[in-house]
Amino acid sequence: FTTLHPKSFIGPSSLITTTTTRQQASSSTTETIENDTSTSKWKPKVASLKDRRNLRSQEHNTETIGSKAFHHIEFYCGDAKATALRFSLALGMPIVCESGQHTGNDKCVSYGLESENVRFIVTAPYSEAVQKQAAAAAANG
Repeated sequence: FTTLHPKSFIGPSSLITTTTTRQQASSSTTETIENDTSTSKWKPKVASLKDRRNLRSQEHNTETIGSKAFHHIEFYCGDAKATALRFSLALGMPIVCESGQHTGNDKCVSYGLESENVRFIVTAPYSEAVQKQAAAAAANG
């Protein structure tokens, strides 16, 4: 049988050595023969950090919005409470407000997260059945 050993990488400036080893199995002995050893020097395609930064800035153009500021960003999702809790834990933004049926909003539930000048609102619509029940309750008084 033949066993191929993987290439060994030590570092970017070191030598890469590939060795192919063939083992022949017989009834009483195992013989190892090294037959292919190749050595090459690895070099990066872009040598300096300054060249890498220039290459990266050429590939990615930035897009600007023609406004000076914004009040909030609203995310629409299926489960507003779970999404707001995940955003709160991941970004460290506390939930500072909420709107739902308990505040008279029969169309959707919203949670507000705030951190200094950044405000996110996470909104999920209620189902059509809940909206029909709310409309019927409002009509009946």
